[in-house]
Amino acid sequence: MPSVRSNAALRIGDVVVHGHQSFGVITELRDDGIEVNWIRDTGQPVRFPVDDSDEPLEIALPGSFFARVATQPNRLSQDLIRRPTEVAELLLDASAGPATGADLQRTLVDCSICGSNDADTWWNQVRKTLEESASNALAWDGHALALSATTRTEPDLGRAFVAARPQARWDIWEACDAAERNELVEYSLQTGDSVASTAAIRLATDIPDALAPRVLKRVLRGDARLGAATLLWVTDQSFDAAVAAAATRRDLRPLVRRILGHIHSSLQTRVVLRLLAATEPEEEPAALFLTELLPNGPASALQRIDTMLPAHPGQETVRMWLEERLAESTMERPVRIADPLLTQLAPIPIERAFPVTLAIARALARRHAEGMSGGIEGARWRAPDEVLLGAPSASTPRDDVRDAMRTIADLIIGSLPRNGMVSDADIIHHFSGLIADVPPAWSAVLCRALSTEAEHRPTDGLDLWRQLERARATESIRLAAPIRKRLRATMGFDTHIGAFKARTNQTNQDAFWMQSEGHVTLLTVADGISVATAGSGDVASSLFIQTCAQLWESWCDRLQQPSTSEIEARGFLDQVFEVANRAICAAARRMVGGDLDRHIPMGTTAVMALIIGDRLHLASLGDSRAWLVGPDGAALLTGDQNLRHEWLRSWQTRQPVDLLSDGSILTGYLGHFHEDGSPSLLPVTHRVVSMLPGDTLVLSSDGLPDYAAETPWEVARLLERNLEQAPDLHHAARRLVDAANRGGGGDNVTVLLAQLQVMQ
Repeated sequence: MPSVRSNAALRIGDVVVHGHQSFGVITELRDDGIEVNWIRDTGQPVRFPVDDSDEPLEIALPGSFFARVATQPNRLSQDLIRRPTEVAELLLDASAGPATGADLQRTLVDCSICGSNDADTWWNQVRKTLEESASNALAWDGHALALSATTRTEPDLGRAFVAARPQARWDIWEACDAAERNELVEYSLQTGDSVASTAAIRLATDIPDALAPRVLKRVLRGDARLGAATLLWVTDQSFDAAVAAAATRRDLRPLVRRILGHIHSSLQTRVVLRLLAATEPEEEPAALFLTELLPNGPASALQRIDTMLPAHPGQETVRMWLEERLAESTMERPVRIADPLLTQLAPIPIERAFPVTLAIARALARRHAEGMSGGIEGARWRAPDEVLLGAPSASTPRDDVRDAMRTIADLIIGSLPRNGMVSDADIIHHFSGLIADVPPAWSAVLCRALSTEAEHRPTDGLDLWRQLERARATESIRLAAPIRKRLRATMGFDTHIGAFKARTNQTNQDAFWMQSEGHVTLLTVADGISVATAGSGDVASSLFIQTCAQLWESWCDRLQQPSTSEIEARGFLDQVFEVANRAICAAARRMVGGDLDRHIPMGTTAVMALIIGDRLHLASLGDSRAWLVGPDGAALLTGDQNLRHEWLRSWQTRQPVDLLSDGSILTGYLGHFHEDGSPSLLPVTHRVVSMLPGDTLVLSSDGLPDYAAETPWEVARLLERNLEQAPDLHHAARRLVDAANRGGGGDNVTVLLAQLQVMQ
């Protein structure tokens, strides 16, 4: 890391390290030193002299370990599982020398990235990876780990800079003259690499005038990390004005939120005040939006405005906006800024799903009690949690319920095509794939409200209000309940080739496996893909099940430990998918003599459920499904991984693409090869949910939802009804399979069920 001995080399927002023992974010630059909000050490802002000759400050460049701890601690924690060796590279780059596993684990724990057990799990995974395959980046002698010595062979300066580690980027930058440095900024922007771009902008004294439009264009296209870095590091007020102008456009407001999300919390108030100062006085809606983003509210910002906007020409306008907003919140003055339309709230964080839907349910209950309907169109939001409905219209209470829940679902997703291109069935099928951690009970209410059969929806706003309150109580318990270990699973299952396929002499390409040991249970369903010419779907699904069984034997004792963490559970699931993908790819290659040209390799979808105590850890690839059925209804926990999902995702991220097929072609499966012919595991979807008393887990291949009922809400009712009426789980599974066969039986169908009971 580069050392600094004067304020001229520092900027507000920089992450600085002192003696490899303390690090934090610069919040003030002063003549006599700097003010740092220490993340590790005191945890409090303190003044610090820059010219400390004994232990000079060092800058943590963007993308380095300490920079990520300061700005992306949650993402870094996830990378312990997803990319363990890359985290080791970051740690070694920060330590600038060899280190033992214990040294690296201690750093992770000291920086609060994980606990000691998770650090140990991470190190074991790194060590195992190094033992299994030679790494080009890491060297390990069995005791100490170090970065392998590398030389810059790239003739192109820009390519070498983008590919380099943080410390190496600094070395490259130092060896360049002014023209070459401008070239590095230019090239890093062209590549679209956010980390390299933010590093180049951080190292540059100023952004060249010719590059400023390109930086702004990148930011306004959605590069939140680059936007946050530039907002902190660029002194040109035109950038502030550009981001402030983005707040006037509803479609760009999610980007403004994301930009602020990449800025450390100790600086967010300062940044919002700068954006307010760059907002034109006639743009009051934008000012309202920005003041709502203040982390501690208008009152706290008013107390700090003189120090954060000293002698700024827009200070008085900002002060007026803050005072006005504060007066509105305390009802001391009449509201001057109109309540925003409900549709202007997109995207609504999933954490706000219950407050917003409850507010609209209360408003509908009042309207229906008056004998009127309608008003979802034109509804407005009044803080903190009130909805003002639009004008009454010719509608029915049940239709109002459907329109309200569909509106909220669309707002949570954030951006979807209009004109009926996305059906209610699309919302149910893909909601959990588009939005992480959807509360199951809320999802069950959504499914019921979107039913095409009006008689199955909540009867009116009051009934919706009642169901949502009960669902919110369920989810509050689910989140707060202590982990219960003394539980065992009871299970039921059934599988069938499918009535139609049985008549055409086809095979059952589904495979499943269940195993329970003490308070740990594993259930998995795999559905082979039938179009393969290199191998077959039944072989692929069988290989996946064999991998599950083999790894269960080696992991079982470890998973039984009382200290088993979420990281270890996920590590087991990821290893099953990784090993199975390699096994399926290797088998496909063997079956065609090593030449896959003109062949379709075999593959399989899979859904796995690892239950430890009452914690359900899900992992899935493809369109095999998982539901959680409880007193509040049936909730789909997984989203289909196919072309239609990718199309919806492209709209959600505001980069829409054309959908050239019906969308059912899978984009997630096992047996995937990289373009160079090597096995390459596609991204696995994970989910963790607590199971409550009365909950039933349902795993199935797609033969159940495709043939047992015509719509997702009919599937949900079928699950609820069968689990309520069947005498045990085996009977319930058999009745669900029978329903699929009665519906045509055009595909293999497998159903696994599990419930938890207290150990005697």
